Amino acid sequence: MPWHPWSRTSASEQVRHILLDQDMADHDWATRVEQVLKRRPARPSCREVEMLGPTLVDDILFGLVLCTESNRTLLGSLLNALLGLSGSGRLDRLEFVNPAPDKRHGISEDGIFDLKGCDSTGRTYHIQVQLVDRRARAERALCHLARLFATQPREGDSCAQIIRTIGICLADVLLFPDSEDMHSTCRPYDDTNGKTLTDVLELHFFELAKFPKRRVQELETPQDMWLHILKFGALYGGGRMTLPEELRAEDGIERALQEWRKVSASRELREFLEMREKADHDRATRLEQARRQGFQIGFQQGLQQAREKARLEGREAGRREVRQKAARQMREAGLTREQIQQITGLDAEDLD
Repeated sequence: MPWHPWSRTSASEQVRHILLDQDMADHDWATRVEQVLKRRPARPSCREVEMLGPTLVDDILFGLVLCTESNRTLLGSLLNALLGLSGSGRLDRLEFVNPAPDKRHGISEDGIFDLKGCDSTGRTYHIQVQLVDRRARAERALCHLARLFATQPREGDSCAQIIRTIGICLADVLLFPDSEDMHSTCRPYDDTNGKTLTDVLELHFFELAKFPKRRVQELETPQDMWLHILKFGALYGGGRMTLPEELRAEDGIERALQEWRKVSASRELREFLEMREKADHDRATRLEQARRQGFQIGFQQGLQQAREKARLEGREAGRREVRQKAARQMREAGLTREQIQQITGLDAEDLD
């Protein structure tokens, strides 16, 4: 029986499970034993989370849980928390813009969700949520946000009517390994004068791999709580841990986890995951076939070029041999070297 920090077994049994659990052998055993003996809840490790299944940063699960037509308010709660919006500045109306995800399933083909939102004062925002995987980079995020920003102003509109465009990149990998900051905010910047040029274009990066707050007691802000759910939500969404009251009180979190459980129990999630896995295999197969085909074509072309070069070199060598034989006969007939060179076209060294 594998040990879990939420088990209700006795302290001695949990210590025994720790020592027997080979899957957790890479952790600090002394610290674990001390936590159990003191009856302190251990922090869930990243490995424990990964064993429970995909996180909310997975594009399929994110779409099914937060981006369906009926769950836009949950997405609004997440965005308000991540952007630190409060009071009259909170987003209270959201709608998806083209290309809109499937209304029933909320699935986006490329893990990018474009939205238009308004706060209670009537201010409008363009918001783009990107789920960044291991193949993506910051340049890709900026490229997609720039495309959304470039859709305005329309012909005949004033530039003063440009809507503030905000990008949010949720990454479960390291994008900026040289920085310790989990949250990075990027805007057009005047490097000469050292000031921000404008805030109408803004890009936020959240690197969940750097989010350190695993214990609920460490969570201080709505942003902390939602980032905790994005990274460790599998512990609660899978029903392995009870949702603490601090998280339950945060707007949208409890309902989001209820949707997570509903989705996890459905056939749709498995079907989408299997479809994506099949598509990944097909893509990898096509790339391998293209690589092999390119290698074969390159090999054949190289072989053909080598054959042609050998043929030309052989032909030239044969012609030189014929001229050299004729030169020897001319020398025996008494012709001078200059006359032989002029007739045969051979160089002086070829006559030696």
